[in-house]
Amino acid sequence: MLQVVRDGGDEMTRSMRDMMAPPGAPQMQAFKDRLSDDEIRDVLAFIKTMWTPEQRRVQSEITSESCPP
Repeated sequence: MLQVVRDGGDEMTRSMRDMMAPPGAPQMQAFKDRLSDDEIRDVLAFIKTMWTPEQRRVQSEITSESCPP
């Protein structure tokens, strides 16, 4: 998620947006010129406080798959 916020949408996020977002939904813009990585992490931590346990589980699985140890 840090990479998507920092660098903006990529092919994966464009595919997801095409499947789930309403027509004409904007693409994720890059925030690397406006926020530091620490500030982005803080924003993501705040957003995650509003996630359900199921959303946390799914995100954990996605992270495990895309960021092997």
